[in-house]
Amino acid sequence: MASLLPGLLVLLLASAILPSNAVPLLPSQETALLSLKTAWGNNCVVTKTWIPDTDCSKWAGVLCDDRGMVIQVSISDLSCTGALTESVGNLTELMLLDVSNNWRISGSLPKSLSKLQKLESLGIRDNIHGRFSGGLPDSIGNLARLTYLAFRGTGLTGSIPRGLARLSRLEYLDLEWNLFTGEIPRELSGMAALNTFDLGGNRLTGSIPPTLAKIKGLKRLLVGNNKLSGALPVNDVLAIKSLEEVDLQHNRFTASSIAALATHPTLTDINLSWNVITGRVPSQFGQMKKLAALRLAGNRLRGKVPEALLRNMPNLHELDLSFNGLSGEFPWGYLNTAPVIEHLKLQRNAFTGAIPPDAFQKVHVAVFNISFNLFSGPMPNLGFMGGEEEPPVDVRGNYFWGSPEFIMSDRKVCPEEGQADPDSGDDEYLAALNCLGKSSTCNMKQQRSVAACTKFCGTSTTKGPCSGHGVCVPAGGSKFKCRCASGYKSVVGKPHECVKA
Repeated sequence: MASLLPGLLVLLLASAILPSNAVPLLPSQETALLSLKTAWGNNCVVTKTWIPDTDCSKWAGVLCDDRGMVIQVSISDLSCTGALTESVGNLTELMLLDVSNNWRISGSLPKSLSKLQKLESLGIRDNIHGRFSGGLPDSIGNLARLTYLAFRGTGLTGSIPRGLARLSRLEYLDLEWNLFTGEIPRELSGMAALNTFDLGGNRLTGSIPPTLAKIKGLKRLLVGNNKLSGALPVNDVLAIKSLEEVDLQHNRFTASSIAALATHPTLTDINLSWNVITGRVPSQFGQMKKLAALRLAGNRLRGKVPEALLRNMPNLHELDLSFNGLSGEFPWGYLNTAPVIEHLKLQRNAFTGAIPPDAFQKVHVAVFNISFNLFSGPMPNLGFMGGEEEPPVDVRGNYFWGSPEFIMSDRKVCPEEGQADPDSGDDEYLAALNCLGKSSTCNMKQQRSVAACTKFCGTSTTKGPCSGHGVCVPAGGSKFKCRCASGYKSVVGKPHECVKA
């Protein structure tokens, strides 16, 4: 009995030192973590709590089971640098590994990752200066329990591994902002549980494989900012009934009509900007009551914007039709039926007509850009607009008359050194710019013309230049004439006036 007392005493002392829920790390687990600590250096604040022979609960970012096996490592520490070592493969009970938002976690992905057969969540995202060498190994498909996989902004190269198709439980895939090349593998339709598919910001080519339409629960298809091409898959992949967000911007997709997409029942966010879409803006978009954002900028759309577009869209927050060839009058009368709209971008089209004074009675637009169109008439009252985003309001390059100070306020129209400063507060200079119809790239030669134009056309802010119905433009040499707004004409012998046509 006496021989048992020393051992019993040790147990009693241990229970007095460690808390009742203390779980010591098993040696193999401790060794694996200490290897990571060494690789990440002494600057990693989190791993300074990783001290040998201490309870697992003292190791920041680490969670263990009741046997002392590590089941979770989550390190988000901007001071961590170094490699993810092969020792991570010894954490065989690991269910979650996340080393996102660090300073410089880099190197190559350890081959031992394939040993983590119980891993459900793997995230290495947004390491500010970290870049991994090499690609994503095909063996990543051996992690059959994965539901979450994110390698965003890690610098991975090569092709998208076909082995991903074996991840039948995967719900979230984020490989955005890497250097992947080649085509999207058609086999990825094997990820039957997927709801988020994000391959944006890579260098992928080819088309979107129609086999992806087999992923019946897909909600977010994000493949923008690549080099993808071919026909826009409006009748297969984009017809998945569960889709909520589609981002195909900055690719080379073609389509002569997107009317089929405009009847989708669940879409809330559509971004098809900067592709090769022709035809007209479908009026069917006006039936999409759930739609919050419609971005069609930088395509080849023509014709008028249908009145039905805004008639029944109560949840629309953003409408971007900029950089197209749209014309005619914009349906301002229905803008108040979309009371939550915050971003309205119509710049670089050929819209005409005046903006009704009551167009913005029920809306507060944070970003409003209608620059470089053919809008005319009195300067609309937009003083209540604008938010924190830049530029909040831009109405340059139209035929408005009214307050030139408002047109030019906070506008850096002469950014180059040695040119005039539009923020100087010189009201006459601002008025003169409005008279000339110049709102950007004003050089010294144009400034000399401005003075003459101002003298010729007048700077009255009550009527504006050209009788308040046009803008004064150079007519060669030292001569100027009025370019009259829609519905007005110049007077013979009085080129500085505009009268009703």
